[in-house]
Amino acid sequence: MVINTANCTFNTTPWYYTSILGNTVLSDLTGYDAIYSATNTLFTIYIRSYSGLNSAQMLNYSQTDKWNVSWIGVRY
Repeated sequence: MVINTANCTFNTTPWYYTSILGNTVLSDLTGYDAIYSATNTLFTIYIRSYSGLNSAQMLNYSQTDKWNVSWIGVRY
């Protein structure tokens, strides 16, 4: 998942921190807190399932259980 941060107008690449919110199945998820390819306008996360849910199952849970990625960017 690519998170677009361009509207924040960071001048340099900030430190990004993420968490995930939702109704259920969250304890089965990993990877959402590992940041890849960070720039001042975007970063990437790869969410995976400990129990082996495939991408279609995860998409279904994300919609029915209202998963949301929360993030902040901190300039240093």
